[in-house]
Amino acid sequence: GFSSLDERLVKYLKEKSELLDTLVLHLSHQEIADDLGTARAVVSRMLKQMERKGMLRLQRGRIRILALV
Repeated sequence: GFSSLDERLVKYLKEKSELLDTLVLHLSHQEIADDLGTARAVVSRMLKQMERKGMLRLQRGRIRILALV
């Protein structure tokens, strides 16, 4: 069913992390946006919010997962 983009982004990152068995994802914001069918600016804003909450850390071309809850 329909879920908010925030939820879909968290689920997406969790699934990628589990699939690749890593906490460091080499993904561009554009790739994520394309996969989720949204705009890059939206993804970037959500990732920054998640970083402020301590859920992840944004590095150049990488996303380091800290606590996706």
